[in-house]
Amino acid sequence: MVSGRKPSGFSNTLAQLVVEHPWRALLVPLLIVLFAVPGLRGLAPDSTYRAYFHEDDPLRLQVESLERRFANDDSVVLMVHNPDGVFNPRTAKLLVDLTEEMWRVPDVVRVESLSNYRWVEAVGDDIAVDPLIADDGPFTEEFLGPRGEAALQHEIVPEYLLSTDAKTALVIGFVRPGDELSSPAPGPVIEAVREMIDRHRDPDHIFHITGRVAVEHALMESAQRDMQAFVPVLLFIMALILIAVFRRIKAAAVPLVLVILAVVSALGIAGWLGVRISNITALLPQFMIGIGIATSVHILNAYFAARRNNYSKPVAVQHALAINAVPTVLTAVTTAVGFFSFMTSNIIAIGELGLVVGLGTIATWFLIYFFLGPLLVLLPERSKKYQGGKAPLDTLSIGPRLHAYVGFLSSQKKLIAAGFVGLIVLALTVAMNNQVNANPFRYFAEGHWVRDSNNFAEEHVNGAQGMEVVINTGVPGGALEPEFLRQVEAYQSWIDTQDGVVKTISIVDILKQTNRSLHGDEQSFYRLADDREALSQLLFLYTLNLPQGLDVSDRITAEEDAVRISVKWTLYDSALATRSAQQILEYGEGMGLNVETTGKMLLFQKLNGYVVNSFFTSIGLATLLISLLMILALRSVRLGLISLIPNIVPLVIGAAALVVVGKSFDIGTVVVMTVCLSIAVDDTIHFISAFRRGIVDGLAAEEAVKRAVKEVGPAIAVTTLVLVCAFGVFTFADFVPNQTFGFLAIVVLTVALLVDLTLLPVLLLLLYGTHPARAVSQATVREPVAAEVR
Repeated sequence: MVSGRKPSGFSNTLAQLVVEHPWRALLVPLLIVLFAVPGLRGLAPDSTYRAYFHEDDPLRLQVESLERRFANDDSVVLMVHNPDGVFNPRTAKLLVDLTEEMWRVPDVVRVESLSNYRWVEAVGDDIAVDPLIADDGPFTEEFLGPRGEAALQHEIVPEYLLSTDAKTALVIGFVRPGDELSSPAPGPVIEAVREMIDRHRDPDHIFHITGRVAVEHALMESAQRDMQAFVPVLLFIMALILIAVFRRIKAAAVPLVLVILAVVSALGIAGWLGVRISNITALLPQFMIGIGIATSVHILNAYFAARRNNYSKPVAVQHALAINAVPTVLTAVTTAVGFFSFMTSNIIAIGELGLVVGLGTIATWFLIYFFLGPLLVLLPERSKKYQGGKAPLDTLSIGPRLHAYVGFLSSQKKLIAAGFVGLIVLALTVAMNNQVNANPFRYFAEGHWVRDSNNFAEEHVNGAQGMEVVINTGVPGGALEPEFLRQVEAYQSWIDTQDGVVKTISIVDILKQTNRSLHGDEQSFYRLADDREALSQLLFLYTLNLPQGLDVSDRITAEEDAVRISVKWTLYDSALATRSAQQILEYGEGMGLNVETTGKMLLFQKLNGYVVNSFFTSIGLATLLISLLMILALRSVRLGLISLIPNIVPLVIGAAALVVVGKSFDIGTVVVMTVCLSIAVDDTIHFISAFRRGIVDGLAAEEAVKRAVKEVGPAIAVTTLVLVCAFGVFTFADFVPNQTFGFLAIVVLTVALLVDLTLLPVLLLLLYGTHPARAVSQATVREPVAAEVR
């Protein structure tokens, strides 16, 4: 036998079941996979707002109200640049062709460009509303030259459809609003626009694609491309390290197959539950790989330690499974509970991620014990004669270096503890300087097409993004009351003066232009009419000449009870955008207007405001639940509370590291830190469980720490090495959130290793070092883990 202590029933029964009936045990993972695989058909990507905001979320309701009453503000923007200017015959004809083809792009329901912008001008005593560049021309210098000069002097066209140097023109395609059944997929839209560019590409023109539809597509495209490129590399690195450490092919092959099954199982569960694959839930593979490898390494470490001590394969497997049964169950439960706590988040994707990873963690535990365990028994191993009756594994010799190391920790425990307190205070001080912020264009590395396009847009047309302001009257027809429109005009003029605002567009601009044209294009009449009847006539005259698909329903509601101001700005940072939107909202309310600030881009910028609430609520609840579970499982309040410290410290230092490298908290960094927490919890539980076994066996605290370091230290180190090297490859990704994932994995997991092997032993020595082992209450430290293997 490996130990003289009587094992717990659960641990030994489980281990014996696997060792004595390996083929039957394999039925468990088979059933899990058979259940999961059909669920894969239910997986579907969704990068729209519906993957993040609940149906009753006020921000979502505002956007959907905007879509119903006006139109969708989601757009794809095609920029056409000619260094010689766009008002020449060839470029003008190109703009006409591109405008016509944009109408045929999937889900595009409205197109605006220089080609179809409605030019309002006086014709005798009447007005004419004609396209700025008609489909049938004329495409001559004589015609286009004056049109270009007039366009640059126009109140709306410059920096909306044309750069101020007349060298860049925009073709804007607005996509249809979503409905209860579906939302427009950005992929087909962007691919169709790319095909348009390919058909018209020539040396004289430069093309760029931007707009929120482009950002939406690029986010999913980049995340998927990085997964396809780096997950195989990640698995390959894991295999190399496991082979190098354990010097066995099966030490790499079995865990890799296991984590693949864990990923498939989690994705299958997601499919069955109808979880949509967003940029957040797309992190599932990394989460399951990390959780699966961390637990597998502890079992492999115990197994190969027994083999090196010359125990037979069945005995070594039974020992490894028995000694790790309760710690791995406790890890699985605490990790699952931690992730389940994310279901309280008001962000759908985070809640769905928590649900699936929680269930996936439980499924992974069953896969590990009923797949890894049986294969260790069944797979052949190089021949060797084994002798029974070796020394118990719990009393393996502890080398002089380990003696010296733990002796140093014991002698300097107060100094080390004080040093960590100072480090934690410093890290907290630094971390407090961070802010919740995100810039969607900074999610892409330099050279990425979306980032290059946005840089081009900022340089030539002052950007192409913004938000929407809806002003309600609450009365049908109230939007055409002169007093109301004068208030809107004053409000719009104030918005134009705000930092970052490039241009605003509303029905007021159209009414003022039409009024001027009706009075012979005299500039003094560029103002609102004085009475409601005149305003109604101006609107009627303007709309009378509009073609189908280009009416004013995007500026004033059909009931004429609300108007919309489109605000184009260069505020891409979520912190700046949300702050400015709040100021605009408050100013409008101060004028007595019923105002809403909304729009798809602003919606996602406000999403980061939910991160703080989601993070602290979920982490707080997870910490509370995990601490209670640890106290109950360890049957010690002191050990339960101590176990939390090594898990929180790496997160605090990771948060400080983000500040040092100039990264802000956003939805991605918060979620990434969660997987690091789950792995840190795993290592801490194994260390404390090993320490408790020593205390129960009658060892003094220092000797129990030595045994814990000897028993689980190598597994903790190998787990950290594997995951740091494997996840670290993501620092080379194109998608910046994946770069952050790699960076945080390196920092948090490395710090977690140092804390588990320094601060945690010091805390245990401080609390138990003054008491001999026999003075420790057996009720307090009752051993839950079996180590006996016959």
